[in-house]
Amino acid sequence: MCLRRSERVNGSILIVSRNNLALTKKAVRSAAEQDVPCDIMVIDNASTDGTQAWLGTKSAAVVLYTKQ
Repeated sequence: MCLRRSERVNGSILIVSRNNLALTKKAVRSAAEQDVPCDIMVIDNASTDGTQAWLGTKSAAVVLYTKQ
């Protein structure tokens, strides 16, 4: 399981998303299943498909939102 900031991390995983909730879910799940401690960061580029709401429920990721 990928860990965030509370333990020593060996790297970061950056996921960029825009209006592709299904693929974003798969990417975050895959990142979280890594056995190397890492930070997960998601940049959401103003999605309107529920991606922002879903990311709001993920405490294991750092999420940045853009307005447009």
